[in-house]
Amino acid sequence: SAEYYVHVSYVELYNEELRDLLAGTDHAGESNGFVPSGNLRVYESGTDKGVVIQGLEEKLVTSAKDAVALMQAGAMRRKVAATRCNDTSSRSHAIFTITVFVRERAVTVDGEDVSKLGKLNLVDLAGSENIGRSGAQNVRAREAGSINKSLLVLGRVINALVEKATFVPYRDSKLTHIIKDSLGGRTRTCMIATISNAVDHIEETVKTLQYASQAKGIRNRPVANKMVLKSEIVHDLQQHIERLNRDLEAARDNAGTGFYVSKDTYEELTTQAKASREVAEEWKQRVALWEEEVQRTNDKLRVLSNEHAATCRELSTTNETLSATRAELDTTQSDLQRQTLLTRAHAHHERALNAAAFVLQASARTSAGDAQALHAKTARMAEREQQNIQAATLIGESVRTEVERAQASAVAYNESAARQSQQLLHALQSRV
Repeated sequence: SAEYYVHVSYVELYNEELRDLLAGTDHAGESNGFVPSGNLRVYESGTDKGVVIQGLEEKLVTSAKDAVALMQAGAMRRKVAATRCNDTSSRSHAIFTITVFVRERAVTVDGEDVSKLGKLNLVDLAGSENIGRSGAQNVRAREAGSINKSLLVLGRVINALVEKATFVPYRDSKLTHIIKDSLGGRTRTCMIATISNAVDHIEETVKTLQYASQAKGIRNRPVANKMVLKSEIVHDLQQHIERLNRDLEAARDNAGTGFYVSKDTYEELTTQAKASREVAEEWKQRVALWEEEVQRTNDKLRVLSNEHAATCRELSTTNETLSATRAELDTTQSDLQRQTLLTRAHAHHERALNAAAFVLQASARTSAGDAQALHAKTARMAEREQQNIQAATLIGESVRTEVERAQASAVAYNESAARQSQQLLHALQSRV
């Protein structure tokens, strides 16, 4: 009761140019030698079809094997290159589209067939690239810049949708223009974020998770596939054929005087031109805003440059002061080392003097003991002399002459002993 047709297409966005990856292949993915041209045009259909890529081939497939073969054949044509981060780094975004066309026979009351159309877009986004880390140069650097630019626009679109802005910059990049319906449109969208558990990639991992987390805030409005009657399809095809015939007749009637089109086509072209002029005017306004932003940035840059120059001068003065301080520090350290050596020498001499003082104190104590003993001996001798004098007095006058002589001898002896004692005392005092 129904017929099913499945078509697939595969398009690549490389340096903001669209390339058909399935052009020149059969249903099994085998190449027929035709080399596809790039830079396909994207435009709004003005109908329920949404965004259309002009000239994109759709391949009819009859099995999953055919679809996988075409996907593999298209993947082999994708732009890849080796970088420091990845030997087979994707240098482009890619969109693999599966279109299912279902025609149900004699469904309506009038016995007409009904057709339904459904699409599944598989979008492979190239990862953002740090040029300094990947080592990209020349062509690779331009590829990385194009990738990062489209991802930046995608981020701005997501921010605008999450913040419910009045203007969403879909047209700033062909990537966001093509997947417009998946971002806040009428489809169901699933985003898969691939991250690395390596510590070296922690910054990219955090940014990717923030990117995906913010995308969760987008609210799409999915609708059921519109059923189209066979008569409506035939009517649309007939109108298209009639318009082409009118264009052909107008071109034949005015052969040699230029290219003419029918009034309907002219009105359609005029409408498209008007839309293009509106887009151009919008871009002019954006350019003006960007020029103002660039002017403000340049002003900030000049201010920062002046501050940088002042900081450099201050840094130079600080370096000179630091050099002088280091020289003074070196001199102070040399003086400190000399003072340390002198202090150690003085301490050594102090210890030697203390030892000599201890020896002199011991000698003084010994001399003092000897002097005390001598005084005691002298006292005993004086007492003994006194006893002799008394004995001599008792003996009488007969022996006075002898006593006086003895006394004279004793006095002389005492004087001599006193002088010796004095000399000894002086010697001890001088030694002490």
